[in-house]
Amino acid sequence: MIKSFSFFYITILLLIVGVSCKNNRNDNLEFEKIDMNASKVCSNNGFDLSSNVKMFDSEEMKLDNLVLLGKIWGFLKYRHPKVCSGKLKWDEELFQFLPVYLEVTNKVRRDEVLLQWINSYGNLEKCQTCVEVDSKAVLKPNFTWINNLESNLAKKLWKIHENRHQGPQFYVREVSYGANNFDFTNEELYTTFQLPDYRLRLLSIYRYWNIVEYFYPHKHTIGEDWDKILRKYLPKFANAKNRLDYEVAMVQLISETKDTHNQLFESNSVLAKKRGEFYPPFRTRFIEGKLVVTDFYVPESQRPQKIEIGDVLTHIGKKTVKSIVDSLLEYYPASNSASKLRDIAKDILRSNKRELEIKLISPTKELRSTIRLFPKDSLEMRWYAGNKKGYRILTDKVGYIKLSTVSEGFLKNIHNTFKTTKGVIVDIREYPSSGAASLWSYFIPPKTEFVKFTIGNINNPGEFNFTEPKTIQKYSENTNVAIAPYGGKLAVLLDENTQSLAEYTAMAFRSGKKTTILGDTTAGTDGNASLVFLPGGLMTQITGIGVYYPNGNETQRIGIVPDVKIKPTVKGIRKGRDEILEKAIDLIK
Repeated sequence: MIKSFSFFYITILLLIVGVSCKNNRNDNLEFEKIDMNASKVCSNNGFDLSSNVKMFDSEEMKLDNLVLLGKIWGFLKYRHPKVCSGKLKWDEELFQFLPVYLEVTNKVRRDEVLLQWINSYGNLEKCQTCVEVDSKAVLKPNFTWINNLESNLAKKLWKIHENRHQGPQFYVREVSYGANNFDFTNEELYTTFQLPDYRLRLLSIYRYWNIVEYFYPHKHTIGEDWDKILRKYLPKFANAKNRLDYEVAMVQLISETKDTHNQLFESNSVLAKKRGEFYPPFRTRFIEGKLVVTDFYVPESQRPQKIEIGDVLTHIGKKTVKSIVDSLLEYYPASNSASKLRDIAKDILRSNKRELEIKLISPTKELRSTIRLFPKDSLEMRWYAGNKKGYRILTDKVGYIKLSTVSEGFLKNIHNTFKTTKGVIVDIREYPSSGAASLWSYFIPPKTEFVKFTIGNINNPGEFNFTEPKTIQKYSENTNVAIAPYGGKLAVLLDENTQSLAEYTAMAFRSGKKTTILGDTTAGTDGNASLVFLPGGLMTQITGIGVYYPNGNETQRIGIVPDVKIKPTVKGIRKGRDEILEKAIDLIK
């Protein structure tokens, strides 16, 4: 079974592993390095990264040259045998080369300097196992830029590609959770670097851009040419005047991947502090294009007077909700508009103030109110407000299972509870528990194909190929539990909170002949996530494998498309109705 990490589980992972190397920085904030790998070091190995280096002006920095340098640096990082073996500290090689390179004033001299730099790493032994890209590859490395170079430089790069490193690398290795994604190890975090230092800002964009270039399975879904993204963002990183500017440029760059997995973690983030440390006592959600109060996180005694579930917020402070949303769109990485608005709704009332003025309306009132905000850890925040019981009978013919609360030990009880029902509703409108997979073969015949992956080729970074389709496994083969398969209908509930492993689980259930998927657009991001470490102690992640239906249809950005599309309404929220659940009950009955 694929092990697909949600943002929640990554956060738990960081809490478990702890932090080290605390450093006081020039912006008076403390940043911590996550000790994910013993080989990572906290120092900069003695290399001078003081901030007294002359800043370059983005209009004078010869953008074409810096774009090319970023591509060649990444090409060598993941292909040159001497770099891949870890014999060179590749960041420092970039830092040492930059002063010479930035003095180049014409294209001929540029190519000469680059060729001399590459030649300084010695001759290559002939590769005996390097093969051409698989003709059936879903994604292939993009080397069109090499053909536009001066012939000697182009020949040198092609020779490196033809004799590239094979097998595990120093800066990247394969990890497997039933499918393979990549682990980006041995990256320096530079927790003590002083801004503004142009070399580390260049390193940051070069590192991230090349990881996406060679190890992101959905580069083809980004929309805009990834080469153009490098050119677009180099000036933003060059002009960053402080830590906040740097993080804003980074989150905008990450957003260009259009992937809900690919978030900038809030740990060590100045941007997170800027967004605010205090949250409203209620949950909001965009429904029918309106920001609606859907749940309270605090006891009734702490709830704002006169604010009710179903109220629509129109203003925050003196700004309209629409204008605030429009200003935030580029700072929230997401696969589709549903998951982008979901995440904005979580933050839109967030503030560093303890109180916030809002305006809201309902059928019976129009109200301006000042609400109190709370520290996050004092609120019972959750993705979906629903019954917390794992499974129950809704009517004499309809059963209900909430997958976020199901454990493996529930299987026998679920079977006994639902054996006389006409159908069962499985609710995946939040992240499923680890025991959810134990139900797959209860509802779906074993050996049913439901998914296949694309995985990267570490021997030719940038190449992704399909695996064979995966099938439903018979759960009873791994235990002593002998459970007869369920014979009734299955209705599966989805919405924008159905993400990653939840979407994967929905694909498994969809493979059944008696399954109907109901609800709305899911988050559109699935597959194992790989951590990415960036200068300044920042962390993000990328989706590491592609997830497809057995027939090759994509799920990335598309999500799991419902058979019966139904959305909640403001009117239904006000009446306390769960319209998606109601539709599923009707369908089964």
